[in-house]
Amino acid sequence: LDVSASAISQIETGRTRPTVATLWAIVTELGMSLDDLFEHTPGSAPAVVTEETREAIRLASGVRWERLTAAEEPDADFILVTYEVGGSSSRDDELVAHHGREYGLVLSGQLEVTVGFESSVLGPGASISFDSTTPHRLRNVGEEPVTAVWFVNRAGRSGARRGSPSRD
Repeated sequence: LDVSASAISQIETGRTRPTVATLWAIVTELGMSLDDLFEHTPGSAPAVVTEETREAIRLASGVRWERLTAAEEPDADFILVTYEVGGSSSRDDELVAHHGREYGLVLSGQLEVTVGFESSVLGPGASISFDSTTPHRLRNVGEEPVTAVWFVNRAGRSGARRGSPSRD
């Protein structure tokens, strides 16, 4: 994972927050879903999720994920994402890749999406879909927070990798 044992310990104890790339790599390596990180109350999950009942994870570099489903979905992540000004899914020199397919709709702000060697800036109302096995990064390039709805179809997901894409 290219993460030290000390960093993992700090993440486990809540003393530091992982980046999106590190979190994806950890859950993939452990064979978990993103949903496994949210608190679960068996048998009491409501069918409707309101703003007040949404479970959230705050990550490093100004990223917040809020689960939009009442319970774990075995093959999908359906989340509301917020990127604070300057927030990014990974460092500038780092992209993430994992099995699955991503679909996103920007509600507010300016979200730069880099997939492979192509970058696009998405504004309110713009949507995107791409194969998650292609190295990618998302970051706020505007002057206000970005809010977006994101869906990741992770059926058959196994393995994750981080790093810069190769031009070979």
